[in-house]
Amino acid sequence: TLNYRGVEIDFIKLLFKPEDDCFYGDVNLDAITNVLDVVLVVNFIFEMTDPTSVEQCTADLNLDDIINVLDVVLIVDLIFNRNN
Repeated sequence: TLNYRGVEIDFIKLLFKPEDDCFYGDVNLDAITNVLDVVLVVNFIFEMTDPTSVEQCTADLNLDDIINVLDVVLIVDLIFNRNN
């Protein structure tokens, strides 16, 4: 816990800006690539929601300008490879 001018800060994240302006796989931009990102991509595929330009960038991992099951597979691969 950090106290600064009467404001108590319990949690802070420092994010870096990637060179190409896109956090591939981290669709919800919470600094963690996990099942929540997969759920968002599946929602885009089934057109339950439309991606913003940032979500389009982060969800299109194979850079083919289409969000589809291949991107889901790549995100799942990122999740499993980071946890090994």
